[in-house]
Amino acid sequence: MSYFGASWGTQLGAVYRSMFPGTISRMWLDSVVSPQAHDLAYRFDNAAKATEQDFGQFAQWLATHDSVYGLGDTPAKVRAAVLAMRQAADAHPGSSLTSTCHWTAASSRSWPRPRTWPGHRPRRRCKP
Repeated sequence: MSYFGASWGTQLGAVYRSMFPGTISRMWLDSVVSPQAHDLAYRFDNAAKATEQDFGQFAQWLATHDSVYGLGDTPAKVRAAVLAMRQAADAHPGSSLTSTCHWTAASSRSWPRPRTWPGHRPRRRCKP
């Protein structure tokens, strides 16, 4: 049997091959998931660290482009504005925060990756 697995399918394929090594002739695993992915503490601790690092870079970029985004001219001001928007979203679930700003502060998964920042342009300025 030949096997192709992407993302979570990589974990399935690796476990299958470990259990039945003689049944796989070829295997291609793309975007491999860590064998520790079942451990929620491992997944979320590392994701939180990566998100914090990415946000620091993103806050610096937003501060540099304050004339466009209006969230503050320093990373500290940007962080405060984003946290204020997140608190507002937490206080009023289902509000139109995301449609007002065209991006959400309520979910760290939504932050654009650094390679996409230069081309990102909001339709209007975000107001915390």
